[in-house]
Amino acid sequence: MTYYLRALSVEHLKLKRTLTIWMVLIAPFVVNLMYFLTYLEYGQTHHEYDPEAWLTFGRSVLTMWTVMMLPLYITLQSALLGNSEHANQQWKHLFALPLPRWSYFAAKWTLLFELILISSIFTFGFTIVSGWCTQQVYPTMGLTLDAIPWFLLLGMSAKAFLAAILMFSIHTFISLRWQSIIVSIGSGMVAVVCSLFVVRSDTWGTLYPWTLPFMTFAMDKPADTPLMQIMLISLVGGLIVALFGMWDMTKRQIV
Repeated sequence: MTYYLRALSVEHLKLKRTLTIWMVLIAPFVVNLMYFLTYLEYGQTHHEYDPEAWLTFGRSVLTMWTVMMLPLYITLQSALLGNSEHANQQWKHLFALPLPRWSYFAAKWTLLFELILISSIFTFGFTIVSGWCTQQVYPTMGLTLDAIPWFLLLGMSAKAFLAAILMFSIHTFISLRWQSIIVSIGSGMVAVVCSLFVVRSDTWGTLYPWTLPFMTFAMDKPADTPLMQIMLISLVGGLIVALFGMWDMTKRQIV
């Protein structure tokens, strides 16, 4: 545990003044800004009062976040974290230090976990802000602050975040295993394009790692959502991939 905490502390220091830390804020902001501007353009046809306006608004923002931005965000962040070592040929130096190799993978995985968690929190916060701004433009919509279903919105965000663990475990492994950043970014882009087709399937959408976050709230009826299956796939699968990544790093030969 001491080795792991040391490696994690170093990773935190590396984040200072980097694009990685700024993306934590930029990605959620862009999603909510895009959705707010969409409402400004087309909201005049949807400004009637809705008793579930906040749920509808929050679900729409989460849809844009989980289907498009989150997979690309994870791809970029994991690629940047891996490239910080690959680009400077740092692996030889790191592997020569008196720290177990698995601690480097564990530290990178934990750091990406933290970045995604913070971004998910910002996404939730910006959703409240953009919903309030929309209410100022269309006062009859029902997006008042006193009508916010806090626990329901937080629950949706939390489930989407937990369902992304398998996805970012896979990307962490890819970004640290292959030196070329093209492999990291290319694999993420291909996976996102495939997800646009897979997400339409109620069967495969609940099995494909890149669509699991969206499927936690995408069903027409909450009772139809195989939430337990999604969480097991994400949590257990993410743990297996992370353990395999740590094992693989201990066996890797750096020439």
